[in-house]
Amino acid sequence: MSESAAEGGAQDGNNSGDTSAADEFKAPASQEELNRIIADRVKRVEAKYADYKDLKTKAAQLDSLSEVSKTEQEKLTDRISKLEGEIAAKELAASIAEVGRQFSLTEKQMTALKYAPSAEAAREIAEGLSSDSSDRKKNGNVVPSEGTSTKAPANERDFVRSLFGSGS
Repeated sequence: MSESAAEGGAQDGNNSGDTSAADEFKAPASQEELNRIIADRVKRVEAKYADYKDLKTKAAQLDSLSEVSKTEQEKLTDRISKLEGEIAAKELAASIAEVGRQFSLTEKQMTALKYAPSAEAAREIAEGLSSDSSDRKKNGNVVPSEGTSTKAPANERDFVRSLFGSGS
């Protein structure tokens, strides 16, 4: 084995028993020593990120410079796309309001339509809401079988038999 291979093996951490006294772990003897070790470690980490604020300000400056350097056409294109998005949102709101008027929905029911992603979805929701309200109007908020009673048995024996399902 050559000398360079032996040195490479020691550098890779395969130094089978050849550890110096400085590399060995020594437990802190007191709380003060532990505090010193932790403080040293914190200082090393803080030093690693010492220029973070400078980098942040430089990034902000770069963003502002890139905004300034945009061509007039890019600025107009951005403005057009923003306005097109606003127009689409207003058209959707208007079509949802029209659907609500077509189905004669209440204000409370209209709030459910506000979250519809499209006019078609709003129409489906409105159809469901209007069918629920038409069912209630048809029944007049009355339970159909309310107040009706079955014919009472003539005596107690027949009544018990009808309860438990036995008998003739």
